[in-house]
This record gives sequence, C-alpha cells and structure tokens, in this order.
Amino acid sequence: MATLFPFVCLSRANQERVVARFFDACGHDGYLYELDVDGTVLCRCWPLVPFPALVRGGPSPWHGAFRKGYLAFTSGESRACCPYKDKRKADGRLTWSRAFRASWHDGWRYAQTVAHTYACDWHSSGHSYTGVGSRKTPAAVLDFMADIAAALARQRWILRSGGADGADTAFEDGALSAGGSTEIFLPWPGFNGHPSRLCSVDAQALSRAAEMHPVWERLSSGAQKMHGRNVYQVLGRGLDKPSRFLVCWTPDGAVSGEQCTRATGGTGMAIRIASAEKVPVLNLCRQETRKMLEDWVRADCKLPEPWL
Repeated sequence: MATLFPFVCLSRANQERVVARFFDACGHDGYLYELDVDGTVLCRCWPLVPFPALVRGGPSPWHGAFRKGYLAFTSGESRACCPYKDKRKADGRLTWSRAFRASWHDGWRYAQTVAHTYACDWHSSGHSYTGVGSRKTPAAVLDFMADIAAALARQRWILRSGGADGADTAFEDGALSAGGSTEIFLPWPGFNGHPSRLCSVDAQALSRAAEMHPVWERLSSGAQKMHGRNVYQVLGRGLDKPSRFLVCWTPDGAVSGEQCTRATGGTGMAIRIASAEKVPVLNLCRQETRKMLEDWVRADCKLPEPWL
C-alpha cells in the first residue's frame, strides 16, 4: 500500500522536496503526496476523499495536531493514544484543548480513510493514462502532446511515461505545468538525468517484454531494460493496473501489435502491451485521432467514450 500524506503531514525536509518539484505545493493545495520507503517523494495525486475543512482552509495553529493524528494512524496507534486531553472547565466552559483534540482525531480518521480508499480503489479507478512516443516526434506534435497532458492533468489524470527526450518529455512537461501527477518509469537510476525513483526493472517486467519482442535474445542488457521499462508505462508499478488509454506518435501510425513495424521503434513495446491488454491506443500520426483530440482540448471537456 502506498504511503500517502497531505502536505501538512510531511516532514520539513520532504515539504522542501515537494516544493522543489511542484511549484504550487502548499499546506492547502488539496493533493496527497506519495512517499518511497526511504521518505523520498515519488508523485502526488488528487484524493478520492475530500480533505477536512481544517486542511482546506490554509495555515492553522491546529495543523500540528492534525499531522500528529495522521502519523499516529500510519504508525499503527489507536485513537485512544491521543495526547491531547479534554480540559474543559469545571463549570462546563470549553477551552482550546478541545480544538487540538478534535484536530488530532480528524487527522487519525482521515489517515484511516485514505488507507482504505487507496489500498482498494485508486489504481483500479481508471485515473492513469500512458503518454509516450518517438524521440523524433515533430515539434508541432510535441507542443500538442504538452497541451493534451495539461488538459488531462486539470482533470486529475495521472501520466505514466518514461523520461526520454521527445514525446516523453513533452507529456511530462505538460502535466507538470498544470500541477498534474506523474509516474515516470526509468530503466535504471539517473536515466537521461531524470530524478524519478521508479528506476528498476524486475524479472517479471523483463519476462513480459520478452514475450512481445521478436528478437529478444539479440538485445543488449540495456536495451532489454528499456523495453522492460515500457511494460510499466502501460501496466503500472505492480504490472496489474493497465492504463485507461495510451497516447503516442510513431511515424507509421501503429495502434496495435500487428501494425508495429521497425519504424515504430521502442514505442512499439508499449503499443504491443496495450494492444494485448485491450488498452485503446491513440496515435497522433493518424489525422482523425489528432483532430478528435484537438477538438477535445479546445472544448476543455471530459474525454469521450471509449477512453473514459
């Protein structure tokens, strides 16, 4: 299960990392931030459950109590461990202690709700899509990819991509420009200078890629990891939550495994995986697909079926 925190519940060091990555991050930005096991910020997402009014309302003296309650739940403590006592006066008058106590319980309950919701529903709710393509994607298409990613980010879709030059970078830049969430999968740490911590390829991903590649045994270890990384772009970290759709550009306009050619390049692996998982492929080399998405971006409305 992912470790997710509102901004106000992050340590000061992680708040600084978040602000360095997301320019609009703050205590009332409405996002949940996902941390790696070592505390490194991986990505952020829009919560399926609304924040308590305390967190939505901006800086507050009670944020500390909320944070303590949230962390208490994530540490396995029960609600009985609340450190704030009810110090109401003998004549029944209330004191500020009640507000701190209530904030602590709000934090504990919200952490419980987040744990349940994200363990069960988030990645199965269809909020992820894949944005990839050739490094030789035309400049005009790269600009349009950034527009698509920004529009999807505003609708709280999570981008899955690979940190390569060209299409991958265009999608990521567009998503981040709109404050969106990303999952950037790398074949090894520091690939292309990217800081993503999603940078290892396990045997299961390599095995799945080997099933799809016609001459797998001829590839170098590095090339195999590149293709294994592409599997994550479509199926997610656990290889069990396919993206709802894949947007790309390849010179041959391929939208299925059967249509992939040598010209499709490395994007062909993502297309093959998507095709095998019945994930719709939207190739911007196809004029009808590009026009459909241009009309959608211009209208700034929800995606049409069957991509929702």
